Amino acid sequence: MRELTYSNNPDFDAESILKRAQKVTKPFKSFVEYVFSPNSVNVYIETLSIVTRIGINHIYTPAQDRPRCIEAKELIEKLLLNKIVGVSIQRLDDHGNLVGRLHYSKGDIDIELVKKGLSKVLIPQEEDYDKEHYK
Repeated sequence: MRELTYSNNPDFDAESILKRAQKVTKPFKSFVEYVFSPNSVNVYIETLSIVTRIGINHIYTPAQDRPRCIEAKELIEKLLLNKIVGVSIQRLDDHGNLVGRLHYSKGDIDIELVKKGLSKVLIPQEEDYDKEHYK
């Protein structure tokens, strides 16, 4: 039997998870359990024994554009839901939630969403983001 820590558990410490993730050079093997929106998914990260929401880094699909939002969410569900993906945790958002990149067999989901015109890239204010990836 395995013990999991859920992000809604008081013992869940996003900052320590981010610090652990920054020491790892490759994505964590993860399983996508639920797609909340085109901007975030719920994943089980095997190595860390956690279940948490991950915001997709530096992309945005406006909720007021309902048809595009629905199409983007459906694309993520089609490509990632109930599948194993790689998760690279990169930072915490303004509310202390984990944010990162989702890697699947054909690349990164953020690139797929932007290529299909379903999301926009938010240019980060910080200097340490991956400029080459978002170029």
